[in-house]
Order: sequence, then structure tokens, then C-alpha cells
Amino acid sequence: MKLHVKALAVSLGIVNALFMLGYALLGAFFGWGLEGLKLLAHFYPGYAPSLIGGLIGAFWAFLDGVLFGLVLAYLYNRCVEKCKK
Repeated sequence: MKLHVKALAVSLGIVNALFMLGYALLGAFFGWGLEGLKLLAHFYPGYAPSLIGGLIGAFWAFLDGVLFGLVLAYLYNRCVEKCKK
């Protein structure tokens, strides 16, 4: 069974973006995980514990998730093709 590359890429991008937005909002409203937010801000420019920072981080996380999903599905499909031969 092969994976649908675009579907996996977009779904991982959405999940990753929602996680990063939620993480930023938890940091903004409750002060949870601020050290982790600082660390992630090094990888996602503009990411901060605020609504705007969360949206910026969600954008970068979406791109990151899409790229990871594309690579993962492509490699999985290649392995499935090789195993059938």
C-alpha cells in the first residue's frame, strides 16, 4: 500500500502548525514552556509566546511539516516498491 504524498504532507503540516500555535498560546496565557519556546524561536524566526508569534511559528511549522511529510511519504513509497520486487 502506497501513501498519498500530498495528503500526508499537508496533514503533517497542519498538525505541526496547530501544535506550535497551541504551544505559543499556552506560553502566552499561562507561562508554560517558556524555555522551550525560546529554543524553538532559534529555528522558527518570529516565534514567540503571543498570538502573532504563534501565528508566525505556525506558518514556519506548517512548511516544516509539509517538507517532512513529502520526504517521509516519498521514502516510504520507494521502500514499498523495492520490497515488492
